[in-house]
Amino acid sequence: MKATQDTRKPYRVEHKHPNGTTYVYEVFSSWNKEKRQSYNKQRCIGKPDPATGELIPNRSHAERAGIVTSDKSVTASSLIVGPTLVLDAVTKELGLGKVLAMAYHLVCRGEAPSHFPEWAKTHRNPSGGMLTTQRISELLDDLDEDRRQTFLAAWLRYGSESEYLCFDITSVSSYSALNEHVKYGKNRDGEDLPQINLALLFGQKSMLPVYYRELPGNISDFNSKLLTSLYDG
Repeated sequence: MKATQDTRKPYRVEHKHPNGTTYVYEVFSSWNKEKRQSYNKQRCIGKPDPATGELIPNRSHAERAGIVTSDKSVTASSLIVGPTLVLDAVTKELGLGKVLAMAYHLVCRGEAPSHFPEWAKTHRNPSGGMLTTQRISELLDDLDEDRRQTFLAAWLRYGSESEYLCFDITSVSSYSALNEHVKYGKNRDGEDLPQINLALLFGQKSMLPVYYRELPGNISDFNSKLLTSLYDG
């Protein structure tokens, strides 16, 4: 019979070394039958990820745990796939095809596109890699009004084939001095600010938007002629 045996499952602790690096250790509690006393032994298993706090295992722990890494210079890597698994299913169901990784980031975090590179480090996304802020700016510049209207017109035809469409309008207050549609009008929120009007068509059952149009904030009479103009583009 062995003189020592583990008495409980190991637990993890973090220790910051004098060089400033924090390491994660696995602690085992053992019992020495001959000396009739317990003691702890520690084994370094990696470092905490500075962004997520998750364990980045070292090579020896990765081998023991069966973690495979394709790059020998990197001991381990991890990606969060939960949110994108749901979004992938929605994308396939709606027939959208390729959805920009920026849209995934917007749905998951609601942040400005400039935060995408940091988010993409820990989340699987449709880009299959990293989009730099420069590339994001180029993509947004490329989405001019003509391209947006072309997509919206096709998306409108797709939505109108499967369900009835509802029409609604809303106004959004703004401090912007660059948008030509921001004008003073009837502010429903009672704010002393100019606004922009947003006309929206959405599915009666799915409640998904299929078309929108930005309109000057000083337009108050939305009539059938205006609604017809939305369909005509």
